[in-house]
Amino acid sequence: MRRLVMIGLALVVIALTGWRMAGRDEPEPASAAGPAPVLTAYAREVVVTTTDADGRMAWQITTPAARYYDGESFWQLDSPQWQLTGGQGPPWTGHADHGRSWASHRRARLEGDVVMRRETPSGVTRLETQRIDLDIPARYAETDQAVTLTGPDYRIEGQGALAWLDEQRIVLPENARGQYYAAPR
Repeated sequence: MRRLVMIGLALVVIALTGWRMAGRDEPEPASAAGPAPVLTAYAREVVVTTTDADGRMAWQITTPAARYYDGESFWQLDSPQWQLTGGQGPPWTGHADHGRSWASHRRARLEGDVVMRRETPSGVTRLETQRIDLDIPARYAETDQAVTLTGPDYRIEGQGALAWLDEQRIVLPENARGQYYAAPR
């Protein structure tokens, strides 16, 4: 019986891992454990813009300095400020201490005091964390770090976040605690 329970738990862990990894066609390049990547180019005052299939801006990042590593095919970004547009509503904007972009700017990781923000007529939604991974074409972001999510009438803190940006849906899957501020009558 104990053996069946252990096998069942192992299958659940494998299934969850497979689900989380699905759709990730290109992993983040150059792990910290491997050899140091070789710098190919350095640029200052960089603006990188990608467009969607219709030619509209999908993602724009502005950084005071960027380094490109051709062998690993990624950009290292200093103090990036970014804008991610979607099919509906206003864009998400943000900033971080540093970041990297790879897979022809389809994937990005932002780290260090990361702030994502969206202003709508009903108010501002703001997500703060220390690291977030973005799948730009899917307009999807996720983190396993501590998160603070604030809106015009709420504040929620939790561990991790899954964000479907076009759908304006953010899930805090672990230890979420929050406050809702009712409108005065």
